[in-house]
Amino acid sequence: MLQVKPAYVLCCVFAAVALWALAPRPAIASQDTDGTRNMVMVTGAYANGMEVLYVMDTVTKHLSVYRVDNGRSLKLVAARDCTYDLLIETYGDDSSAEYAPGMLRKHWAKYNAEASGGSAPAKPEKDKPPEGGR
Repeated sequence: MLQVKPAYVLCCVFAAVALWALAPRPAIASQDTDGTRNMVMVTGAYANGMEVLYVMDTVTKHLSVYRVDNGRSLKLVAARDCTYDLLIETYGDDSSAEYAPGMLRKHWAKYNAEASGGSAPAKPEKDKPPEGGR
């Protein structure tokens, strides 16, 4: 006999809803329809038959994480307001200092200023660190 796991059914339902939400629809002039696509949902395998569901509200910047244990129970694992998380320029970034957001912003501003003045920007030397660099 064919045995269907509830976790797979749940994943298929979420996938169908996501495909339905992404499908092109004709424009509707009504204010009472929800065509904003403010929610993002992603599922994934976790361990030992467990699945996870990530739900992100793109308007309020809230993230919720749910765990499905063997397709039998849905449990809220974590939730947080990610508003300020998304404003952090770097965190745990081991790139060299020349690629720091502030340094890149400075170089692009200089490049744009030189380009708008009519002269071509100088090409940086490969072995020389940028001004104010490391």
